[in-house]
Amino acid sequence: MIDLNSHLLQATKEKQNEITLPLEYAKKIVKEGIDGVVFSPPSTVIISNEETINYFLKSIDDIRKKLKDQNVKLDIFANQVVEYSDDLLKRILDKKIIGVNNNLSYILIEFQNDSLPENSTHVFFEMVQSGITPILVHPERNKEIAKTPQILAEFIDIGVIHQMDANSFLGKFGSGVKKFATDLLDNGFIHLVASESEIEQKVVINLKNFYKKAYKRYDKENVKALEENSNNILNGKPIEIFAYNLISAKKVKRYKI
Repeated sequence: MIDLNSHLLQATKEKQNEITLPLEYAKKIVKEGIDGVVFSPPSTVIISNEETINYFLKSIDDIRKKLKDQNVKLDIFANQVVEYSDDLLKRILDKKIIGVNNNLSYILIEFQNDSLPENSTHVFFEMVQSGITPILVHPERNKEIAKTPQILAEFIDIGVIHQMDANSFLGKFGSGVKKFATDLLDNGFIHLVASESEIEQKVVINLKNFYKKAYKRYDKENVKALEENSNNILNGKPIEIFAYNLISAKKVKRYKI
């Protein structure tokens, strides 16, 4: 199993720009049944140019070697969850951003403060035309998207894919988020699921629990495709896109996020 979006890396106590993965968390990840994790840098390490990108990539390589020395069978990869901006494509082309597994085929993007940026559809379209697939993370936790979920259909139609937080489906962010997450999954709007686990927020991994429940609720082939999509994204390959059904206005009223 691949976890495509994790925030468990920490700055060391000695130096805030040095990065580590606590051994206890590495072992928890393996126990969860995960054999590959895509990590974003901690907040103390700012990715802004080729120098900082290379520093982060070296840090990932150093952690990978330490895990091997500790006989922890976990492979790790570099990533960055990028805050949306209208100049996003320029930032990517200027090599100021890391894609999934240091490959610009896929970029994880988040909207800040429950926003729905006015130009996002146009910016995402330009990215897709440039051969870059935007992955919008945790749309189920966004208040503005919950009010107008049809925007996700527009995004899919231009080539955007959506990553859900496993804990949203499991109810860790409240009943409103859970209802919206479930409806998005029910109607084909979610293409992959990740843990988005964070040490500071004490957000647990929970991918195993998610898939256990998903296999009971959904068609097994579709759930298997969710898992396989994460692996394909990691390797820069195309993924399976599900047919979607628009969510009714009646259901939208239930989402109190």
